Amino acid sequence: MDQRKGADRPVPSNELTKEERTRIIEICNSERFKSQPPSQIVPTLTDEGVYLGSEASFYRVLKVDGQQHHRGRSQKPVRRTPTSHCATKPNQLWSWDITYLNSSIRGQYYYLYLVMDVYSRMIVAWKVHKEESAEHAARMTQKACCQFLYYTAICLYFHGHPICHFHRNHGIFCHPIH
Repeated sequence: MDQRKGADRPVPSNELTKEERTRIIEICNSERFKSQPPSQIVPTLTDEGVYLGSEASFYRVLKVDGQQHHRGRSQKPVRRTPTSHCATKPNQLWSWDITYLNSSIRGQYYYLYLVMDVYSRMIVAWKVHKEESAEHAARMTQKACCQFLYYTAICLYFHGHPICHFHRNHGIFCHPIH
């Protein structure tokens, strides 16, 4: 077979006919399947004893017809770049985490709660507990803020989302994690 880009190639013997392509488009746009991708349409039809083409053929036909996009009423997922934070001096940005620590008993762990200054990498606060709890984290971060709070407000982030604002005069303002 000639592999050059502009070469004339014979039409495959198993190529879908115009009627078969039209039928696939009609099925995909029908009320029943309009919000489903071919990966769900083809198995459903096969379970009912109807075979119009492979999943790849469905995708190919939809692409040629300009319908290879997000299907249904729901919005297409939006890719957002994670927010990044840059500290230029100490105590501008803190980071916290909970880490498992092995114990002498297999399957039992301790939990290390740690708050660290991002700029200086100084450990601001740490605590070890036998259980993981939001109360432990809140108490530890509140204690760290009382000891090291030189500025009026500090915002803590979890996976790029602000969760707590510590303000010297107004206490803690927490946000839900999304």
